[in-house]
Amino acid sequence: MEGDGVRVGAIVTVPGAIQEEDLGSQDRMRPQHLLQAFGGLPLACYEILGNTLLQRTLDALRDAGIQEQTVLIEESGSESLFPTRFRSVGKFFSAWEESVQRQMDEGVEILFLIRLGAYLEIDFAEVLEFHGRTSGVLTQVYDHKSAFDVAVVTTSQLRGDNGSYRGRLSALIPYHKRYQFTGYTNRLREPQDFRQLANDALFGRNSIRPVGEEVSADVWIGEGAKVDSSARIAGPAYIGARSRVKGS
Repeated sequence: MEGDGVRVGAIVTVPGAIQEEDLGSQDRMRPQHLLQAFGGLPLACYEILGNTLLQRTLDALRDAGIQEQTVLIEESGSESLFPTRFRSVGKFFSAWEESVQRQMDEGVEILFLIRLGAYLEIDFAEVLEFHGRTSGVLTQVYDHKSAFDVAVVTTSQLRGDNGSYRGRLSALIPYHKRYQFTGYTNRLREPQDFRQLANDALFGRNSIRPVGEEVSADVWIGEGAKVDSSARIAGPAYIGARSRVKGS
């Protein structure tokens, strides 16, 4: 992106793992909460076929030429891409404000705001081109159902003498442009959605590729994994790194 004369950055926020004390009594049996709280890790930090959704997103940004990247972990209870809509104020807000300031100080003119909830295979360069072509100050990605937590903002619109960057961003939301996305997506709302994402990858329905060696047709083995010679594995299948498959 810098080669086009415009410096582009990204702030990627990762929803924090939901703790039981953050949930109401009616929420505690909802599958998405069980999935996000499992192991105390945010959903985006779970590996899928050898790599996390977070790392895959950062790699896709780099492939699009977006080198200035900041990753922030949200506080529990946060539910929105835009910090202006959070229910409470905490350390995350300060970190977000500082990240915006730092990127602007480094000359970033256009800033991607991404919250890792749903998985979507989006062309960041195409979104950027749309943002510039429509002369938008704020662009958000949509499909035919609803908005995704991916937006682009022109940083000059965030400059000002008074107030926070969050406040200035809030003033832009009513004027945002919609980028209509029609590619592959999985909103990852329930545990079976995460399984479906891996299944679609193994069957080639999305662009996720297993990290490892393809030892036979549609069978991949991660680094350090060992499979006994008597074991029969029918593809498509993925044996994760350092796994052990015993005899027969």
